[in-house]
Amino acid sequence: ILLCSKLTANGKIKPQNSDNATFLQYNNLRYLLISEKWQEADLQTYRLIVVEAKAEDQGYLSLQQIENLSCDVFRMIDKTWEITSDNQFGFSVQKRIYLETGNDLEKFNEKTYKSFLEAIGWARKNSRDSLEYLKYTQGLFDDAIAKPGHLPIALYDSNVEVERRFFALAEKCVL
Repeated sequence: ILLCSKLTANGKIKPQNSDNATFLQYNNLRYLLISEKWQEADLQTYRLIVVEAKAEDQGYLSLQQIENLSCDVFRMIDKTWEITSDNQFGFSVQKRIYLETGNDLEKFNEKTYKSFLEAIGWARKNSRDSLEYLKYTQGLFDDAIAKPGHLPIALYDSNVEVERRFFALAEKCVL
C-alpha cells in the first residue's frame, strides 16, 4: 500500500513503497481528472481512500479511520485534484471555504454550514427561498454550475460529522 507519494514536476504521481495496482489506481485518478471526468474521478477518490483506510470490507469510513488516514496519502490526493482542476477542487479548497463561511472545525453551526453548502454548490435556494440539497446524481457534475470546492463529494455521504473530520484532517495535514 502507498506509504509516501510525490507529484513530479509534470504532475505525474510517483509513489514509493507501492504495488503496481495502487500505482495504477493513482494514475487513473490523475487521468480522470485531466480528462474532466469528474464523477468517475470522485468515485476513484472514494475507492482510493477506502483502500488506504483498509475499509474495503465495510465499504465506508469510520470517523476513527478518517482521523488515522496518512497525511502523505491525503496530501497527494488533494494536490492531484488541485493541480488538475486549476485550484478549483480538492479537500484544501473545501476546507478553506468551510472556514471562510464562518464554520469551526470543533463545533457545528447550522447557519454557517448552510452558507458553506451554498458557497460550494451542494445546495441552492429554491423558488420558496428555502435550501434544497442536491442529490449525488442531480447536477453535481455539471461544469456549468460547479463552484470552487464543489468536488470531491462521494466521501461525505451527507454526513456533517464526516465532512468536519475530513476538514480537521486537512488542517492536521496542513492542506
